[in-house]
Amino acid sequence: MERKSRYLITILAIGLILTNALWVVSYYQINNSLNRYKEDLNQSLATLNNASKVINYYQTELNATKKLLNITTTLLSLYNKTLTIEIAKDKLSLLNNSLTEYKIAKYSFSSAINLTLGAIQNQTGKYNLTLAKTYINITYLALNQILFNGNLMNLSSNFTSNITHAISLVNSVSNIINNLSNGGKPTVGDVTTLNNALILYNYYLLSSEYVMIKNIYK
Repeated sequence: MERKSRYLITILAIGLILTNALWVVSYYQINNSLNRYKEDLNQSLATLNNASKVINYYQTELNATKKLLNITTTLLSLYNKTLTIEIAKDKLSLLNNSLTEYKIAKYSFSSAINLTLGAIQNQTGKYNLTLAKTYINITYLALNQILFNGNLMNLSSNFTSNITHAISLVNSVSNIINNLSNGGKPTVGDVTTLNNALILYNYYLLSSEYVMIKNIYK
């Protein structure tokens, strides 16, 4: 009986020791797992903290970029307004120059035709023809300047067409003057061309001038 009791006590002691050992092992396992979870949590918190810093940084950069874009937009708007004003000034300057050239073109061509008609009627118009040539050259210069100004102002093809027709009439009159200057005899057709040329010429000039002025105020 006593031996059985000792045996039972021994078994209980061994069981208790094993239980304690298992508890110790479990404790260390749980503690290690807890430590790993703490480390993972700390790493996650650190990552979140870094991510937050990055987000704040980019948010700051984004705000700065927005401000820069707003400033750039404002400056661009001011530039466009300034450019519009400068273009308007340039157009007005070109118009003023063109109006002067129109006056010259009208007067010089009219003078060339009148001098040529006078030379035909008097039959002694060498001086008149020489002077008429000078006025024709002045007319060419004025028309080319008007055409150049119109191109700078980006005027329509209607403007260019009118000036081109006017130059064509000047060419016709110039040919008559050159023929007479070289001793050629005037014809009825020459007189008709000279009389009609001035009427058509003034029409083309007025039409082109209207296009130019309208372009300023559109």
